[in-house]
Amino acid sequence: MKLALALATLVAPCLADGIDLVEEGAVFKYHKGTKEASSPRTAWTKVNFTDSKWLRGEIPFYSNENINGGTDLGDMNRIYSTVYLRRKFRVSDLHNIGAGTLEIRADDGYVAWLNGTEIANLHKPTGTLRYSSYAAKSNREPIQWHKTSIHNLGSIVEDGWNVLAIMLLNSRNSDALLDVRLTAKEREFVPPEIVSISPKPGEVTTLKTIEVTFSEPMYGINAEDLMINDYRAMELRESGNRFTFHFNQPAAGTIHVWWAPGHGIGDQASPPNSFITESHKANWSYELLDSVPPQLASRLPSESKIRKFSEVEVWFDEPVQGVSATDLMANGITAKALSGLGAGPYIFEFDELAVGQVELTWANDHGITDFNKTPNEFDGQPWSTQIDPEFSYGDLVITEFSAASTKAYKRVEGDWVEIHNRGNTTVNLDRWSLTDDKDDLAKWIFPAINLSPGKRLVIFVTGENIRSSSLSKPSHTNFKLNPNGEYLALSTPEVPRQPVSEVMFPEQAAGVSYGLNENDDWVYLSKPTPGAANKSTMISGRVEPVHFSLPRGFYGRKAVYLTLSTDTPGAKIRYTTNGDTPGCCGNGKYETVGKVYTGPIRIAKTSIIRAIAHKEGMLSSKVRTHTYFYGLTTTRRRLPALSLVTDNRHLWGSKGIQKQPNAQRHGIAWERPVSAELIRPEDN
Repeated sequence: MKLALALATLVAPCLADGIDLVEEGAVFKYHKGTKEASSPRTAWTKVNFTDSKWLRGEIPFYSNENINGGTDLGDMNRIYSTVYLRRKFRVSDLHNIGAGTLEIRADDGYVAWLNGTEIANLHKPTGTLRYSSYAAKSNREPIQWHKTSIHNLGSIVEDGWNVLAIMLLNSRNSDALLDVRLTAKEREFVPPEIVSISPKPGEVTTLKTIEVTFSEPMYGINAEDLMINDYRAMELRESGNRFTFHFNQPAAGTIHVWWAPGHGIGDQASPPNSFITESHKANWSYELLDSVPPQLASRLPSESKIRKFSEVEVWFDEPVQGVSATDLMANGITAKALSGLGAGPYIFEFDELAVGQVELTWANDHGITDFNKTPNEFDGQPWSTQIDPEFSYGDLVITEFSAASTKAYKRVEGDWVEIHNRGNTTVNLDRWSLTDDKDDLAKWIFPAINLSPGKRLVIFVTGENIRSSSLSKPSHTNFKLNPNGEYLALSTPEVPRQPVSEVMFPEQAAGVSYGLNENDDWVYLSKPTPGAANKSTMISGRVEPVHFSLPRGFYGRKAVYLTLSTDTPGAKIRYTTNGDTPGCCGNGKYETVGKVYTGPIRIAKTSIIRAIAHKEGMLSSKVRTHTYFYGLTTTRRRLPALSLVTDNRHLWGSKGIQKQPNAQRHGIAWERPVSAELIRPEDN
């Protein structure tokens, strides 16, 4: 039986209120260590061992010590180094037994058992305990009490007779000592309760912390135990019975607070009484009010020059209601049409103005508010823009990107897009946009950042949606690129937006990029060069996929041999068996992965084989995955199987979706590629 023992410490004796199981001056049966106490050696530690022929003596036991009372082991010096001691005690109501405390003064060491289960030791020697054993080292004078808390005492002792067995160990010294106390607390059965919550349930204007006060000291509380609208708290601070949970403020509205299943929370009784989360006090809710009025998160045109004017695009920082075409005016004339909902975008359409200043103002009687219980009114501020048909936004172009990146750039893992300023003037990218959707050219908006003539800017396409105005801190789009091919465009900050650089790119592959050559043609580049000019070798053609000689599916208990091949002459194959994506042949962390295929692969257990074929000057083949279920029972083979395979780093890496707190996050930034195989019984 595994014991839950606290770390033993040297302390002065202090008998707790409760039950004395072995009291001061108790009489022990003892056996001098001139030979083994029993056969087998541990039999004497059990309650049913017959000790009728053993000597009797009162604690403390000692040799060459100035002690009144107790039992003097006057013949111990140089004759024997151990003493075996037993003390029986009776438990009349096991249900009432709580935590136990064993206190021993030993010169020089000891080992203690309860009903044959070891519960404590001091200076225990390595190896087998024998009658001729010595303490591992001497104990320091004066001899202190060695205290051990036995949290699971109730699972060791039994109703009726029990036995405490102790082996005193000397260390070749002339003196020896053993004194013993064994006590238990009466078990406490009252479960802990919540006595106060701050803020109190009901209406609140902010909610970033919740302080919970319990009726008694608690055990086993973690930050992730408290759920706020299905999201776990992120930080916990403890002060006595008060626990303060910290978390990101949720969206306004009804906020439900509850405790995660399997939380493990209890009081400090032994054994602990579990915190009952089913009571009405343990679950509560708030109504989070929003006292901040809605504001514009984005507006186009901005306060600068534009080439033409016929539309205005606005985004709010939260969903709004009551927006109408008459709410916005250009030079005092209201819009003629409006489209949009939620937080935006809202598109106000005007009669086209040819040239000059345009003053944009909000109507004083607009009805735009948020959706708060008591709606907050939008405080619209005016702005202006200048129409100049000859105005130029600059010469920016997408020159290179990666849609299947396996190599980190500036310590960031993920795909990227490179923007090049080919013009002679600095361009402020504020309100420019990147997109992978022809129908949504404003999918991701650039921050206000200057791009000097001839310079290049790398934007990461990870879905993390980070807008940084610093060149030293990279920005991330709110979308990812599809390696199977899709649309990519860079658009100007005008309404309607106009793409100035766009491409419908084909299927991509790991280890290469797609970019413009010296003739402005889109080509595959053998060596990606984010942030630098495209100078690497162009490649063409794709290696044929890997053929597996054995179909995926169910296999018996006999070993089989799998052969891999490709129809592309001169191509080589790499494969993995641990679920990781094979790759070749760059120097990035994930660019050269897997074993080089040289011959048939032996399969004698359930296996996942992932393979890729590669050849210099060509795109690597697509990764193929085959799962082989090996040695399953006939019953299991009658059922269909779904094999989902992804790289270990996608699950447990620094940004793995199984690693906390990542498992609580969601959205495209937390989607990971996966191979899916549906294997039906009839497929074999």
